[in-house]
Amino acid sequence: ELFTFSTAKSVATIEYPNEASVKVWFNPQGGLRVVQKLDHRLIAWWEYYGEKKISLDPISPHEFVHDVSLAPDGKTVIFTLMNRGDIWTWNIETGQRRLLLEMLQGQWIPTCGPAVSPNNEIVAVGYGNIIKLLDFSSGGLIRELKTDVAHPVDVLAFNPKQPILASAGKEVVLWNSQTGEKIAECPLHSRSSVTDLAWNSDGSAFAVGLTDSIAKTWFLNNSKAEPTTFKHNFNNHNMRRNIKLGWWQDNTLLMGAGSKLYFYSMPLENKFTLS
Repeated sequence: ELFTFSTAKSVATIEYPNEASVKVWFNPQGGLRVVQKLDHRLIAWWEYYGEKKISLDPISPHEFVHDVSLAPDGKTVIFTLMNRGDIWTWNIETGQRRLLLEMLQGQWIPTCGPAVSPNNEIVAVGYGNIIKLLDFSSGGLIRELKTDVAHPVDVLAFNPKQPILASAGKEVVLWNSQTGEKIAECPLHSRSSVTDLAWNSDGSAFAVGLTDSIAKTWFLNNSKAEPTTFKHNFNNHNMRRNIKLGWWQDNTLLMGAGSKLYFYSMPLENKFTLS
């Protein structure tokens, strides 16, 4: 569902099969990118407004797509395979697909990612508590990052303005994506799993969503301080484990689950909903 912020009214609806998993991006060059993962075996793409559609056949009848992301160039889809852990790219304008990194069967099983840096130079994929940083063009391994906590990394997200990668599992770690240096650690103090991590558009703040219906926010220049925490009680278990976050105008946090979308203005004093 697409809404306008000024009126909070729906302007368009995109329908897809109930069994599909869908991700949506607004393309910086204009239009809307919708990538659908159906039965983990087929990725399809549309562009609104223009009603274009292109489909990618399965890599093999026995392979399942684990996760998918769109590069900042607005035309390259990056996806990981569940069984092998391979990383592929797919140009949705030309239809060409390319194997970026090949893994041995069962050697590395992806747990999160892929995430792509804003300059389209680095791809990050999590395999347990190890994060592989790859050259976007060649697929060559740049370096590996390892968290101190054995728990798998759940989410990866690049800062849109600075060379910083955020990884979230049992804690949030900020890394210098160019040197591999650990910049900061932000404890979550929660037994819940991370559902999402989102930077605001100027890279000054980020938010982490948890399956206990809690979202925590930090400002980059004060990441060692206690986060701002707020909670909305989503009664449905499927809603709680699918909480997604976003930002509007850098100071308004969006928290969505199911058919509800909540807006929290920083410092989270006002709230209104779309449903």
